[in-house]
This record gives sequence, C-alpha cells and structure tokens, in this order.
Amino acid sequence: MKKIYGGIIISLAILICFFIFKRSKSPTEKTIHNQSTEGIQTADSESEALNIKNPAGVTILEDFSGDYMIGYGDPQNTIHADLAIVIDLLDSFNTLLKGRTTLPAATNQELVKALLGDNNDRIRFISSESKALNEKKELIDRWGTPLFFHFENEIMPEIRSAGPDKKMWNDDDTVLDVLRDE
Repeated sequence: MKKIYGGIIISLAILICFFIFKRSKSPTEKTIHNQSTEGIQTADSESEALNIKNPAGVTILEDFSGDYMIGYGDPQNTIHADLAIVIDLLDSFNTLLKGRTTLPAATNQELVKALLGDNNDRIRFISSESKALNEKKELIDRWGTPLFFHFENEIMPEIRSAGPDKKMWNDDDTVLDVLRDE
C-alpha cells in the first residue's frame, strides 16, 4: 500500500513541477504551429511569432491553413469531394474551437473571415491566397462560382455549388448536407 501512495505522490510532484516550469516561461512566449512555413516556431511576442495579419488586421496566433483544403479543385476529384473537403474544414473549425467561436451562420464572406483568423482564438484555417477563394474572399467552386451556405443549425451548413453552368438553383447544382447525407 505504501508503494502505491509513494507512486501517486511522486506523480503529483512531477506534475506540479511541470506546471511550475511551464508558467515560469515568459508570458509572451508563444509556440506557433505553421505547417505552411517552417513547422514549429517559438517567438518572443505574438506579432513576431507569425508576423502575419489577416485582412481585418487581426494578429494570427496559430496558422493551420496548410492543413486544410488539400486537393480542393483537383481535376482528378469530383465536386462532391471538393464539398467534402469544405465540410472537413468547417468540422475542424467547430472541433478545434469547441464552442468558443461558432461558425457565423451568415454570408460566405463572413464565414471566410472567421476561417481566415477573425475568430475568438485568432486561428487561421485557410490562407487568404488560397485558390479556393475569389477576389471578394468568398469560397468558390471549381468553376469559380461562390458556394452557397445554408445553416439549418449552428453546427454545420448545407453547401451548394452552382455546377458547371455557374447558375444557382437548377438541376446541375451539387448539394452536400452532412446532416441529411449521413
């Protein structure tokens, strides 16, 4: 019994030392994940960490833009695959931010603004230079038409592509609704 209590006490002591060491670092030192440049970086300040500001002027604390939208618009994929990539992106946004920031159930541009890093956690999920965005900073389909997002709830939208004819609301549209398609 003494061995069990001794092991628990030692484990607790190690945890306490870990947290004390972690807190003793400079409060402005940040570790930033940025796969699109050089992996893990440590910097002395938030602005120096990535030295990146999104279009709204918000300093980005973490950049995951290299992790998402891979294969989007690839000619070997289908439009369904493209829309599934967008669903994965939105699902990751919801999962990583865990309710601290919700997807804006509004326009394509407002949704993209949150994905670019204008969210409570200042995490970027997509690059402002992505080929999936047009000049108005809207997510577009493989034919260059802005995607339409219909939020039936605050978690995940239905996503609609206008299709090759670039006209929304007709027979060649492709719709992906995760809540219905599961």
